[in-house]
Amino acid sequence: MKARLFLILIISLFCTCLSAQKITGKWRCTKESIAQIHMRFDYVTCTYRFKKNGKMIIKIKGDTYVSHKQYTTKYDHHRRGTLVIKGSYSIQDGKITSIVAKEDIEASAIDYCDHSLENDRASVANSDFAAENRSGIIMERAMSSQIMTKPEFWNWDQVPITISNNEVKIGEAVVLKR
Repeated sequence: MKARLFLILIISLFCTCLSAQKITGKWRCTKESIAQIHMRFDYVTCTYRFKKNGKMIIKIKGDTYVSHKQYTTKYDHHRRGTLVIKGSYSIQDGKITSIVAKEDIEASAIDYCDHSLENDRASVANSDFAAENRSGIIMERAMSSQIMTKPEFWNWDQVPITISNNEVKIGEAVVLKR
């Protein structure tokens, strides 16, 4: 009886390791999944990295180029933001569970100007640096609060997962490709 119970335990651990092995590596969100995030950027990329030791890292990067001048193709503002979510995951019986602490969600953002289009660079340098820093802090807060409204992208509790060679589907919201 003990041998049979031990054998069942070993087989179940082996199956869990096999499903975790299939998901390890770097995955990219599909355009449809990215469209649900709404991070206030024109260009957004989202990658998931699952490690063999049960750790995961989610990176969401966004860029926006803005021109405040009419009739020009040059951009004089560039907004960039990065959101990094670190945590751990486990897969059992076709369901994924993740653990992410709130302090493991890091946001960084910057909003900077291209002053090569301006005549007098010295007159705007100090005021623009303060404005860029303030704008970056505001964007960081906005990104952090936005991702908190989308827990289906990082906070899973026994959510169904489907893993194939080139695609991972977590619940209904997240579709990843190699």
